[in-house]
Amino acid sequence: QPGKKQEWGADFELNNNNTTAYSSSIGIFTNVFYRNKNIFKGAETFEVSVQGGIDFKVTGYDSTAKNNFIAQAVNLLDINLETSFYIPRFLGLNFIEKLFKMENPKTKVSLGYQFLQQSSDFQISSFYTKIGYNWNKGPEHAFMWNPVLVNLTLEPVLDLDFASLLRTNNITLYESLRASYLIPSMDFSYTYATPENKTKGGTWFFKSYFELSGNLAYLLDKATDPNNDLQFFGVDYAQYFRTDIDLRYAYKLHKRHSIVSRLMLGILIPYGNSEGTDVPFIKRFTL
Repeated sequence: QPGKKQEWGADFELNNNNTTAYSSSIGIFTNVFYRNKNIFKGAETFEVSVQGGIDFKVTGYDSTAKNNFIAQAVNLLDINLETSFYIPRFLGLNFIEKLFKMENPKTKVSLGYQFLQQSSDFQISSFYTKIGYNWNKGPEHAFMWNPVLVNLTLEPVLDLDFASLLRTNNITLYESLRASYLIPSMDFSYTYATPENKTKGGTWFFKSYFELSGNLAYLLDKATDPNNDLQFFGVDYAQYFRTDIDLRYAYKLHKRHSIVSRLMLGILIPYGNSEGTDVPFIKRFTL
């Protein structure tokens, strides 16, 4: 059946958290998206997604924070906006397409914004843009490569008491949270999935992700003024290596029942220009 030219969807989630007898909360999360699969009559896809979550205090309500609803009643506020444009062909140097033997390549351009506020402790905003490619190799292998990935993290707003607490107890977290950063990087992802039509035995899923940040900026830094750290409009650039691995195995006991195991591993290493200040908070692992 022909697919619809335009579609939208939404997910909703409700969470309850009871950490201690004195701290409990209830959280609401939603993800709303809109997609147009033929916006310029050439199978180009345009997407807009909005993700937002808020976590309310059930106990631990702070009545001393007058005229500040966030500080009084909210543990966490998280907002993510992204718009993406897909072109159903490879736009770039032809030898790259041939080198990777791309099947069904798509060129993707994305713009996004992230906002995070933790009670009155801190507030952080970041803008990003991506230019890259998605392609397949057979039904089992999928690839994603963003040769251009730029993130600008604005200087966070830190509560003075919270900042003092971090400096005393967690200087690494403080260093990653206190400053604005420009993060010029590139990333690559490979995904393997057992074909859906396989009915016997177990099925595998494997995804690996690699990101390398700041190397071109570092070379430019050393070539122009090796005695001083390079800044872009007064903002430092970050250097780090990050890799994530996600491995899953599902054994089907019955058409409605499976046993699933999962392993997730992540490594994040700051170096060069970030060795003394650690990796920006926006790029650290969360759980």
